[in-house]
Amino acid sequence: MTGLPGRRASDACREADLDELRRQEAALVASIPDTMVMEEKPGLRQTYILVRGDFRVKGEMVSAGVPRSLPPLPSEVPANRLALANPDAVPAGKYAKAALTALRVWDSVAGKIAAAETVRAALILVKRGEARLGVVYATDAKVEPGVVVVDTFPDNLHAPIVYPAALLTNASGDAAKVLDFLKSDAATKVFQAQGFTTVARK
Repeated sequence: MTGLPGRRASDACREADLDELRRQEAALVASIPDTMVMEEKPGLRQTYILVRGDFRVKGEMVSAGVPRSLPPLPSEVPANRLALANPDAVPAGKYAKAALTALRVWDSVAGKIAAAETVRAALILVKRGEARLGVVYATDAKVEPGVVVVDTFPDNLHAPIVYPAALLTNASGDAAKVLDFLKSDAATKVFQAQGFTTVARK
């Protein structure tokens, strides 16, 4: 019985500590700013070209569509996204941006880009219907039965897409054999069957 007063004091300290922690928690929660979460509207918002000199006046209405230099979409699908690999980091995306820039349509499609981490991820967006058009390598499109190739960029619209192979100075004999195979007629047939074009051997 003599220990009860000490226990009551200890319990009171714990309660005070809990109250202080609850106060700190409430202050922390209150200090967290609200975060805006964006979600797509079910329909497209009507957009107009602003009239120079008086931006309050609505000019010609802008409708979703594909630049004239690209093939038209089927009438039954929405023209709202263009899937491609991240044009700031992924080679395939950089080639796509270069081609669209050369066609002078990049500025008009940049706001409709669905950027993916890889070119295969961009292909999947088209396959799933999350984007109605995509720019991918022909070799990737060839192995995906869920998509249809509607057009191909001319080679002169972007830098050459080349996959070089070379031996390091300290390469082993096995590595040399692999390189020899890659330069062989048998390997050339495999590459061409997958849609690749071989270049002159050195």
